[in-house]
Amino acid sequence: MSDRPVPGSAAQGENSAALGESGVAQSESGVAQSEKPVALCASDVAQGESRVPGDRPLPEQSSAGIKTQLSRGIHLAILAVTVTIQFTLCLSGLIEHSARYQPLWLEITGFLLLAGVAAVTAAYLLTKRYIPPAARWTGIVLVLLAAGAAAVASPAGTHLDPAHWYFGLVGWYGVLLLFDLPLVHLTVFLIANLTLAAVKAAVSHVPDLETWASMAVSALSIYGFQLALGLVVHGVHRVAVRAGEAAAEEEHIRTEEAVAEHLHRDHQRRYVSLLGSTIPMLAGLGYGTLDPADPEVRRRSAHEAARMRRLFAENDNVSDRLVHELRAVIEVAERGGITVDFAARGRPRDLPQEVRRELIDPVSAVLAAAGRTDSTMRVTVVRTPDRVRVSAVGEIPEPPHMEIHIRTGRSERRGGRRPTVGGGGVARQTAVTVTAIDDHPVVLAGMKHWYATADPPITVVAAGPTPKSAWTPPGDAATVVVLDLQLQAGPPAYGELRRLVDAGRQVIVFTMRDDERTALTCLDIGAFTYLTKAEGEEHLVAATHAAADNRPYTPPALAGAFGTNTAADRPRLSLREEEVLIEWFQSESKELVAAKLGITPRTVNSYLDRIRIKYANVGREAKTKANLVARAIQDGLVGVDDL
Repeated sequence: MSDRPVPGSAAQGENSAALGESGVAQSESGVAQSEKPVALCASDVAQGESRVPGDRPLPEQSSAGIKTQLSRGIHLAILAVTVTIQFTLCLSGLIEHSARYQPLWLEITGFLLLAGVAAVTAAYLLTKRYIPPAARWTGIVLVLLAAGAAAVASPAGTHLDPAHWYFGLVGWYGVLLLFDLPLVHLTVFLIANLTLAAVKAAVSHVPDLETWASMAVSALSIYGFQLALGLVVHGVHRVAVRAGEAAAEEEHIRTEEAVAEHLHRDHQRRYVSLLGSTIPMLAGLGYGTLDPADPEVRRRSAHEAARMRRLFAENDNVSDRLVHELRAVIEVAERGGITVDFAARGRPRDLPQEVRRELIDPVSAVLAAAGRTDSTMRVTVVRTPDRVRVSAVGEIPEPPHMEIHIRTGRSERRGGRRPTVGGGGVARQTAVTVTAIDDHPVVLAGMKHWYATADPPITVVAAGPTPKSAWTPPGDAATVVVLDLQLQAGPPAYGELRRLVDAGRQVIVFTMRDDERTALTCLDIGAFTYLTKAEGEEHLVAATHAAADNRPYTPPALAGAFGTNTAADRPRLSLREEEVLIEWFQSESKELVAAKLGITPRTVNSYLDRIRIKYANVGREAKTKANLVARAIQDGLVGVDDL
């Protein structure tokens, strides 16, 4: 879709590089239509936009997983010991003394009950990975019943001999089922089993004191060991709980870091999306190169305001993000006096952010193009199970015929000459040419490719490892010089930068150094802008076009450097001098500054001359308005909002 609809024309565009097809159409009434097949982004829709990179489990799930896994391992180990004892030592004792049990079937029933508890426990551990509470307590009851049945059928007389196979085995089942509960449960269980054995001994045949002592030693050795084992296992289980909590805390921290990184990348993408259009437009308005009364500038301003309002709305937590962001764009148009009828049909869909932007941007452009306070627009959202369509229909005035006159004027920033534009807009007199200076052939090759594929293309007329390329034909006539600050492992090439700037060249510093002191030093010398190589193709191409047009350009690295000058060489400006300086930054001419402050233009010049002298006295010359803006921002005298 073009920036301004033309009556009587129709345009159709497609973008198949995204998740689906998107189209924009215009008719004589001004129509924008965007459409996205929903099925093609089903994976994103299903997950929503709250996913954290890495698809890590939630901290609570991670903690529970550690405890469950360790508990299951201990259960399986104790189960293996218990089953081994039952089907080796206990089974052989049962078979050897089978003639002594009265009745035998009751003894066998007790043995089978214990085996059944072991089988059910193994099934739960292999399928559900834990023992449910109901199954646990049912197993305890069955174990005690099995112990009672075996005790009733066991022979009288000598107690706790091999014929009483169940006595020690029942304790192992208690450890198996109760080790992960408070230790008092296992203690009560062992006491209950010991009481059962004592009752059996007392009822069937009262033993003498020596037999009682022998029974006590056997019980203490068996149950003491099992109780100690339960205590150790319980301690290990508590360690597992602490380990799970520590893992949960670590996972929570990693999740917060991932969310913060995700939000930071999203903020960077938003800032980059503003660098190419919003910031240059604001800079043009601030420097007076764009006329606020120009209809084209007003249309661009409305469009950028709608884009920024949509970016703000993307942070809101709402159920229908598409409609919410559309309403944000519509509100901007309604503040301009445009009447907008809005309708939405179909169930809300959770579309990815990129898809929503592609659907909304054409509508935003049409609303901005309407421009008239008496305009009426209709915006419609239609959602079907497999497709989402957003359209805007309304009357758009035909743009006035604009004559662009190119004249040659003296550049404020450098000694060369640049084209200026009358009648609104920006025009370039000749194609942009570049001299690239870098001592890494791979970097030079990359820059040549970036410039060749730029839109419009940029021609690299000379490239080399030393500044000589910028002083000899054809590099001496290049529009822009891209300079690597660190050449051939030597000190920063501040001297070469100064010589190029003094010769009136537009120099973009493109370097690996990302410290603020270096960036501010390059700006003080007079570099057009400062880019780190990590900022890559997008910013280098955009900065080169801006340098050719003599438009301000502030990449992310340079934006961070502004306002960081903490040196003691700040000039002391009076309140009146600061007032004049800020008004000059915000006005198109010194005459307007004089009118606002009630002084003469000559007095304005006097104030500005004194400010420049104060900067020169501290070794920081500011010969041009651009230099003064940079100095004032660095020193904290003004902020971006003041511009």
